[in-house]
Amino acid sequence: MMSLASLAILGVLLLDPVTIEIDRKPAVVGEVVRTGPQGISVRLTADQPAQDIAWYELRGGELPDGVPRQFEQVASQAWRAHTRLMRGDAAGAMADYASMSQQYIWQAGRQSLDVCDGYARCLILSGHRARAIEPMLAWYLAAQGQDALSPDVDQGLRLRRDLPPVFSGDDLGLQLDPVPVDAQADDRTKLIRAYYELVLAPEFDRQSVIDSIEALQRSIRARDPGLILLEQACFAQAHPDPTQRQSARDALLRRTQTQPDSWTEVWARLALGAALIRDDDPLMHDRGVVQLIHVIVRLSTIDPDLTLLAAQIAREHLEATDRAQWGAQLVHDARKNIAGLNQSAERRETPNDD
Repeated sequence: MMSLASLAILGVLLLDPVTIEIDRKPAVVGEVVRTGPQGISVRLTADQPAQDIAWYELRGGELPDGVPRQFEQVASQAWRAHTRLMRGDAAGAMADYASMSQQYIWQAGRQSLDVCDGYARCLILSGHRARAIEPMLAWYLAAQGQDALSPDVDQGLRLRRDLPPVFSGDDLGLQLDPVPVDAQADDRTKLIRAYYELVLAPEFDRQSVIDSIEALQRSIRARDPGLILLEQACFAQAHPDPTQRQSARDALLRRTQTQPDSWTEVWARLALGAALIRDDDPLMHDRGVVQLIHVIVRLSTIDPDLTLLAAQIAREHLEATDRAQWGAQLVHDARKNIAGLNQSAERRETPNDD
């Protein structure tokens, strides 16, 4: 049996038009001119360029006539993972995305886009936030040259809103894998990785990460607003220079005042909260809890899962200071709020029988 990579190099030319059933879209009739790991390319008319259709987009994961059966399993798995996640079954989608991740992460193409986006989302929803960094970074590579949209990526700042560089204690210290040499990731993607690495790194490793960040910054002519926000959130927590930490915290505090009731305010308060709770000065710790309570109480509808993250970080501090019952109450309230918002969403999506 030929490997998927071999089939991608060889290509498959089909001369007869076939009907292609696309999920949640009208069927198309065209000639399949290329088949590979990322899906199929279909020419609808002789004078038009071929249209790429990823495996996950094929209705039911069913292959069109003439497409080699070697792709049957990956098409079915890709459609199943995507459909489960769209229906809210992240736990069910996780296994399929994890199985496909080794082949599709750090590759360019439409199927890689879905695997990177979907796998990151599943990991985030399951609480494995640090592990979601790699598929998030790989999404940027897969998106190059694509008309890429993700409901979780802000198109203006080009940041994944549901993955701020703020982590609970279990994730701190996790070592990120380097970007593969052959991945051809751009400097912006590498810089994003370095910012996240700074927050996760133990204190004695942070200066070397800063050196890497400064080298990457020199290769980028001008940092875009997304990189500036990310830098502020990371430097506020983990820059080894106290002056730089304070400058970043001041910038985040200004954001809370000038960008109220937005996901960027959530990011700013999360980063401020984590930074102050873990500050060397014990007098700062409770101020950090106050920042996190803003997220839990006032900003909970923007991203309920980030509300839970805020509560978990606050609980770590409250438990360490003999106030475990307060921390438990914050987590309970955050989970109760998530459940209430989910029930409201289900009621809106359920059709009226009348």
